[in-house]
Amino acid sequence: MKRIIAFVLIIMMVGSSYALAAGSEAMLRKYVGFNYGDNGIYLRGFIPALNDNVTRPWELARWTGIFAFSGGKSTKVGNYDVFNVKRKADDPNFDKENGFGLVFKSQTALGDLFDAVMIDQTVGAKQRSYFRDTFVQSANDPQFDEGNPFFYRVEGKVFLRTSGILQRMGIAFSKTNKISENERQALYSVTKWPVLKATATGGKLKVDYTGYGVSERDIRIVATKKGAFPDLKNVVSLTGGKMIHTSAAAKTGSLSVDYEDLAKLLGRDIDVVIDDGYGRTAIKTVHLPKMPKKMDYIPTKLTLTEGHQLW
Repeated sequence: MKRIIAFVLIIMMVGSSYALAAGSEAMLRKYVGFNYGDNGIYLRGFIPALNDNVTRPWELARWTGIFAFSGGKSTKVGNYDVFNVKRKADDPNFDKENGFGLVFKSQTALGDLFDAVMIDQTVGAKQRSYFRDTFVQSANDPQFDEGNPFFYRVEGKVFLRTSGILQRMGIAFSKTNKISENERQALYSVTKWPVLKATATGGKLKVDYTGYGVSERDIRIVATKKGAFPDLKNVVSLTGGKMIHTSAAAKTGSLSVDYEDLAKLLGRDIDVVIDDGYGRTAIKTVHLPKMPKKMDYIPTKLTLTEGHQLW
């Protein structure tokens, strides 16, 4: 029994050491080779604390990223990568108050960031994959290139500001928190997933929705065959082919459409899907009941019987 207990303790210690080691290594090390404590002479981009586009020496520091979700839970990312820069190029020391997070500009690096933030969230596998695939495409968005305030070059390599790109996940940067001179936190607020209600009655499909966010976005609401998600190529737009463009923190609306044409195209059992503009989705399965057939005759004569019934 003692040997078994000792073996279990060893395994636990090894696991804990591995987790600590993973957290102590910079998230971007496998992409550019930088690790905490490294420094260089060339970082070019918009420095929020200086409110200017400048070139500065840099050093890489480890912070903790804390992501507060709407349900009250939070996720901690222990290897949140922050670049400290000098207030003036010839200053002898790096100013930690000028530090800001950067992530390497690639789909795989954004995927690592996504996984770190979403690690504790319970989301359906298909919806999580769809959300992740949507987010990582931001690495190739031509908007995030030279001239964009979220774009940076560090020693010839390209990066995106973490607080900027996380807006593409519906996440807003809140503030920094100084625990001590060597321990700091970046605090984020994560908005809710979209809410969707759909019913079908009297030949009408009625949909009520709310999409949450922190930036300009295009909400999409479609109908598809039951179970077709995440394939949204063969769908019917429920908003006349237009996106719902908004920058509101909570965009609420409703719509009503005749559903017989939907039934002819998609069948009687359909899925109504809302994409909140970030890749977060809500899905409701709806049965479209057949409408009662219209009378195929017109009475030409009515007679009142002795029982006082019309005939």
